[in-house]
Amino acid sequence: MYKLRMKQEEAASTLGISISTLKRRYKSDVNFPQPIKDGAGQQAHVYFVSQEITALVEQQMKARGQH
Repeated sequence: MYKLRMKQEEAASTLGISISTLKRRYKSDVNFPQPIKDGAGQQAHVYFVSQEITALVEQQMKARGQH
């Protein structure tokens, strides 16, 4: 079964970046996949849509091939 969402730790690992870099990217880049917060509290888990993270990796791979 395909996972619909992934924790921020998994998203960062998939992208090969640290969690702090992941946070910096989604806060500063409007084109970067935005997180989904599971609840209203400060300690609520943060998730990303797996398909959006996968699409970002594929986009980066295509861009790499064009250079």
